[in-house]
Amino acid sequence: MKSPGAANDLHALSYCPPGIEQKHIVPYLVSYRPLVFTVHASCFEAYYRETDMVDRVGSNYSTRVLFGFVAGFLATLIFHQLTLWLLWGVGLAPMKPFSTVVTKPLGLPAVLSLAVWGGFWGILFSFVERRFPARLSYWVSAFVFGAVFPSAIALLVVLPLKGHPVGGGWQPFLLLTALLVNGAWGIGTGLFLKLLSNRFGRSHATTA
Repeated sequence: MKSPGAANDLHALSYCPPGIEQKHIVPYLVSYRPLVFTVHASCFEAYYRETDMVDRVGSNYSTRVLFGFVAGFLATLIFHQLTLWLLWGVGLAPMKPFSTVVTKPLGLPAVLSLAVWGGFWGILFSFVERRFPARLSYWVSAFVFGAVFPSAIALLVVLPLKGHPVGGGWQPFLLLTALLVNGAWGIGTGLFLKLLSNRFGRSHATTA
């Protein structure tokens, strides 16, 4: 009688090195001979390590999406809006922070709507940041990502859709504000993403 996992075990044969024939492993599947299993254990280890990796990749993908959204959402409310508050305080920013004006299409106060979109940008950030260099260069890359990409979409796409000139008329204070607040968002997203990954990602990997 074959073991319950015999079908999966047969797939493991594809991981065996050249020269190991199927007849050498069949006695294990039929009679559970420990010696045969020991000799060819590397074949099974390679197979089950690969299938376990596939399961973990799917799980890690979902986790990264969740962490990315949460990191981007929080970074908008804290880093983005506090930077805007500082720029507004010194008379540079042309718009107020923490706006509660209801906006379309989500029907949320502007600050929450912005945070939701920041969460979506955070998902993209979470997949891109793995290619960032380490140490200080990581934070420089995070700032540049936020300053360039969200700012470009806001200035070139969002503003015209809302009936404003492309680039907001290229007003210097508006451009400076966009670069600084979105750059700060990038740093905040990177920080929250690392905190979430270190705190919950490690425990998730332990229990997986």
